[in-house]
Amino acid sequence: MGCSSFIHAHSRIDLPLFRRSLSNDVSSVDLVNKKSTQYFAPVTMDGKKFNVLVDTGSSDLWFACDAISPSKCSNGTCPATSRTIQYGSGSVCVEQSNGKFGLGSLVVPNAIYGVGIKSNVLVDGNQGILGLSFPSISVFSKRAGVVAANSTKQYPIQFLDRFSMFLTSSEGEAGSTLILNGEDSQRIAKDKLVGYKIPLNETSHWTIQLRSLDVENDPHRNFSQPCSMSGSCLAIVDSGTTFLSMPSLLFKQFAIAYLKPGTPQGCAFNTQLQYYICPKDTALPKLTLGLGDTASFVLNPWDYSWVHSETEIAVQIQRNPARGRLADRWILGDTFLKVYYTTYHVTDQAVTFYCKNGGVCAGGPNLLDFDGKKPTWALGLMIGGGCVVGITVIGSLGYLIHRRRLARRQRPETEPTTYAGVVERPSP
Repeated sequence: MGCSSFIHAHSRIDLPLFRRSLSNDVSSVDLVNKKSTQYFAPVTMDGKKFNVLVDTGSSDLWFACDAISPSKCSNGTCPATSRTIQYGSGSVCVEQSNGKFGLGSLVVPNAIYGVGIKSNVLVDGNQGILGLSFPSISVFSKRAGVVAANSTKQYPIQFLDRFSMFLTSSEGEAGSTLILNGEDSQRIAKDKLVGYKIPLNETSHWTIQLRSLDVENDPHRNFSQPCSMSGSCLAIVDSGTTFLSMPSLLFKQFAIAYLKPGTPQGCAFNTQLQYYICPKDTALPKLTLGLGDTASFVLNPWDYSWVHSETEIAVQIQRNPARGRLADRWILGDTFLKVYYTTYHVTDQAVTFYCKNGGVCAGGPNLLDFDGKKPTWALGLMIGGGCVVGITVIGSLGYLIHRRRLARRQRPETEPTTYAGVVERPSP
């Protein structure tokens, strides 16, 4: 379907929010920055505590069986009553259940969740996934695009008016937070943040308009159209995605123009790791993304680079490998979200990105440090051979999921496992 105006005009749906049950309590939840590739939140299920990945690119809450109910773990075939999710480097068989869920001050008395009865996809202390996208793409909902208003199977997002996430940039850095039903007013005042509120084009994912792309040193305007369709394009805001993902054709053009693979001083694409490694003095361009009707947001070269070694950087941009209607979309993952504090408006169906110094969206500070110490995420990727993005199909229903490849459990502890992504469900 691509990025046509039809999506903008016709894809919004009415989301049953159980407004009488909305929690008005504002509470702050400290997140754990795991190697700057994952952000974990402490939650409870039936009184037991877990650390789970916060993922705005999917809708389901699920836990590993060995964390929540070891007796349910299985090495056999996934039962017909369960759902199988197949990832690029592993799979999970999820059994549906219900229980009392807690996150900060939020309590969901009869939350629907899954138990991963057979899984090889969670490492680095990750005990599950907290999906905070809309229930219409949940694997547990009975009909695509609709969650019955009288359903007793409830999702945490249905009890929230909004939530905001601040993600720290440096590896292991403290200070990442998830705020339920509010924002960090002290941070907003201290950094003189000004927010730009952008309405959703779809209410399945957190999908917004990407109207323009400006690439530095592009005199011929080769990148003036950010997707293959004419007019505005779409971007999915996804805290469960580590990198920034471009549509495949656009990324290929970007790599040829600026990464220059195959040339003496060019970057090298690592087929095992699935990203480009470049000399540290590579002249990467500044990117400016036009989001919504008027706002524009800069990503400086250092905003989308990681130190790979004392002489190399890894580029935090990849192609979007999805097929079908998701293939021509951008994914605004943690590369973008670490730079711009974000509020997700559930009731208002919008997102707000905050810019510092009175609303100047000029990117983040340069944190690249070539001190000769290879970061643990890079060591893990080199040893484990992980891939950051993959395509996944859920069970026989053929749900298309754009997700990161997950590290297998035999990989070393330094592996920066990245999970989650974008779930698509076909029309009924």
